[in-house]
Amino acid sequence: MSIVAHNRETMAVRVIRLDASQWVKPSDVDQAFKSALGSPESHGNGADAWIDSMLYGGMNEIDAPFRIEIDGTDGMNETTFYYLMLIQCTVGHARLLKSTQTGVDTDVTIAVFG
Repeated sequence: MSIVAHNRETMAVRVIRLDASQWVKPSDVDQAFKSALGSPESHGNGADAWIDSMLYGGMNEIDAPFRIEIDGTDGMNETTFYYLMLIQCTVGHARLLKSTQTGVDTDVTIAVFG
C-alpha cells in the first residue's frame, strides 16, 4: 500500500494505491480497505458498510477526498474480483445518488487497473 500526500488546504485528492495480487477471498478486499483507510475493528464488511464510511465519513482515519487505485487483479479468482467490482460500482452509484439528492459531491473514487 502506498499513499500519495494529501494537501488539506487545497483539498487535493489523496491517492491510495493497493496491490490486490494476494487477495484470495472477498474478506481480503474488506481487510485491505480497512487497513488503507484506518477503519476501526467495528467497521462492517460489504458495499453498504463502505458506502456509509467512505461517503458519509466520521468512521475511518482517512476521510474524503480520496481515490483508491487497485492493481494486481489479473490473476484474481472470479468471486473475489466480482466482489471488488460490486464495491466499486455501488460506491460510485451511491456517490452519484448522494450528489443528485443533496447537491454535495463526496470525492471518493475506486479505480481498478488490472
